[in-house]
Amino acid sequence: MIQDNGIPGKLGRTVLVRYFNFLYFVDSAWSKQHLLPLFYVGHKDFACAWDGYLSNVQLFIQIIELLQNELIDALQRAIQEFPQNRLSCLVQFYVVTLSCLIQDANDKWIVNFFEYAQKNVELKCEFTEQVGLLLRNLEKSQQREWWNIWLKDYWKNRLKGVPCPLEDRETAEMFEWVVRLQRVFPEAVVMAMQMEPVILKDDSSLLREIGKSNLINRHPNKLAKFLIYCGNQEKLPEFWKSDRNVIEKLLQKNLPENLSQGLQELIARL
Repeated sequence: MIQDNGIPGKLGRTVLVRYFNFLYFVDSAWSKQHLLPLFYVGHKDFACAWDGYLSNVQLFIQIIELLQNELIDALQRAIQEFPQNRLSCLVQFYVVTLSCLIQDANDKWIVNFFEYAQKNVELKCEFTEQVGLLLRNLEKSQQREWWNIWLKDYWKNRLKGVPCPLEDRETAEMFEWVVRLQRVFPEAVVMAMQMEPVILKDDSSLLREIGKSNLINRHPNKLAKFLIYCGNQEKLPEFWKSDRNVIEKLLQKNLPENLSQGLQELIARL
């Protein structure tokens, strides 16, 4: 399969790369010699290799470190050549790799991604959504680490339009980040309230996630401010009505008068 120059060889190598992690641990020298070059941006099997690998990604830090340079190079070509579904898979893998290796908000992982994707709204939103998905499953101890190493400064930079201005869909997704950042929730609220309010998705899980958390008890005032700010829209998506019990529970706390009034006005509008 490695030596065949026809279609059977190309398809066979796609299958081999699908099991790159396994083969690497079986024989790292053979895998580096015969499979790793397939990932190079100039290789004739570039598209087949990434297509095979992304269909069966299993995360091991050794593989992530091995592929990191190829991944950054691959992104630019993939944006031009890959179909949207495969490009989305590459961005998912990119964000996971970034989360393991990033050193700060000005790291190559951020700079290169937005250099290549700054004109592609879908990709920028995909990036923001994938960060949000990782935050949902991140242990609270790791949240503080992420926040201090890169996420806080990345957010500050985006507020300034660096490396590019925020799209409304990115902003909507970043409002969702706030609830998932429970370890640094007060700081995340301050950051979010510097963004322009935007209409959140109809199927947003914002209130449901608040209901499952302990934020109503731990940070009632900050949470009230955040919800009033998010609800400052002429038209409110359906999720506000279906999950309004969260707001009613928050009203039972001993809130300052201005916050209590703001929540009551929000419920009245619903």
